[in-house]
Amino acid sequence: MTDIDIFDIRDQVDLMLNEGQRPTTVNRKKAVLSSVFKYALSRGYIDVNVVKNVVIDNDSKQRDRVLDNDERARLLTACQSSQWNKLHLLVLCALTTGERKGELMGLRWNDINFKDSTALLGDTKNGSSRALTFPPIVMMELRRFQEIGNNLIFAGNTGKPKDIRKSWAAALKVACISDKDVWLYVNPSG
Repeated sequence: MTDIDIFDIRDQVDLMLNEGQRPTTVNRKKAVLSSVFKYALSRGYIDVNVVKNVVIDNDSKQRDRVLDNDERARLLTACQSSQWNKLHLLVLCALTTGERKGELMGLRWNDINFKDSTALLGDTKNGSSRALTFPPIVMMELRRFQEIGNNLIFAGNTGKPKDIRKSWAAALKVACISDKDVWLYVNPSG
């Protein structure tokens, strides 16, 4: 460890980024390595944590692009013909609200207020609850599947949120959208 310097760490970081690893993934790996160096520093094995001084630009919060009108139309058409009958509803919710996938997948039927066209998001990423307003097109689609009770709207066979990876990948392929992480870029204001 005493022979490793900041240039060695930077070279490895650059290598991982050039291999196509996302900055968030590289940052996680860097954090693990930094913990090892921090431990070695606390034991007196090294004099400095060189990993700490390597900065990685984290682009996970940046949106490189959003779907254009044609892509959105193709995606919605592909979702309507999906083998999973609720994919269209899920994507409509995302497109019209801009909500995170995890928050939408956690919605339960008793969270929906059909009279006010709203939903209460109780378990958000920042830990606070908030109301979500749905446009008429989403409410019409929700009514097609409406249930009474506490079940997840987008439940899989196990009662947990459905694993949508296969349905999502198939819809992207049919819609000729190649971005594997396009969910991050689904935006209501495009």
